[in-house]
Amino acid sequence: MAPARILAPDEWRAGCLATVTTHDLPPTAARLAGDDVALRARLGLLAGPPERERSRAAHELREWLGALTRHGLLPKGVRDEEAVVRAVHRFLLRTPARMVGIWLPDAVGDRRPQNLPGTWDEYPNWRLPIAGPDGRPHTLEELAASPRLHALMRELATAAP
Repeated sequence: MAPARILAPDEWRAGCLATVTTHDLPPTAARLAGDDVALRARLGLLAGPPERERSRAAHELREWLGALTRHGLLPKGVRDEEAVVRAVHRFLLRTPARMVGIWLPDAVGDRRPQNLPGTWDEYPNWRLPIAGPDGRPHTLEELAASPRLHALMRELATAAP
């Protein structure tokens, strides 16, 4: 498998909005756990055999973890979900992007994508309330009080240029 090319922060375009993920991509926690490939496999949406897709996803994850380590954003061997989410956001702050967006599901540990392209009835697109890592939906008050969200926001405020 050819190595992924993770652009160094200074190679990113200036004046853009940089985000870790979007509504059409899996949340970071899902990628870290492999839940995104498992969901697409269960729904018959993989482009190839499940083993190949799992291997590709694992390779991409190793590339990102390696890049985060090389840039001093993640200690070697650390795979703690919250630490990786914070590290990826700190990586984005090093780019010349004009703005860095935070996907709310990433900030609270939700593993479910809001939209799964290629589905209609197979997945509840746009009907999932924001939930924590356990899948339990959060009220607005719980979101506002989320220790995980507050930790990420503190970290980004401290790391912002």
